[in-house]
Amino acid sequence: MAIHAAAEPLTSHPPAGAPNELSFREELNSKPYKTFTVSIDAKFDRVLNDLKVALGKPSRAEVCRLAVALLKLAVDARANGQKVVIANNDDVVIKEILLPG
Repeated sequence: MAIHAAAEPLTSHPPAGAPNELSFREELNSKPYKTFTVSIDAKFDRVLNDLKVALGKPSRAEVCRLAVALLKLAVDARANGQKVVIANNDDVVIKEILLPG
């Protein structure tokens, strides 16, 4: 899934000047690692596991890293006056993703 500015035509690649998701994920995955513990309920546990399988990730931690990278892209886009949307293959916006705050 690519995240694009609403003003730009939607393509399979981020618009020029957009943050590079891969480089941000590499930064998140750089060592040394820090560890934190979080308590989750059974429903969230199932969702994490389902996403791990659907995305072919080796761990639920990797799913969380990806989620944070995507959220960072969305927050940065909002800070730049851009929007995050889901569009169909004809570039018709189906849904705008709104962030709290």
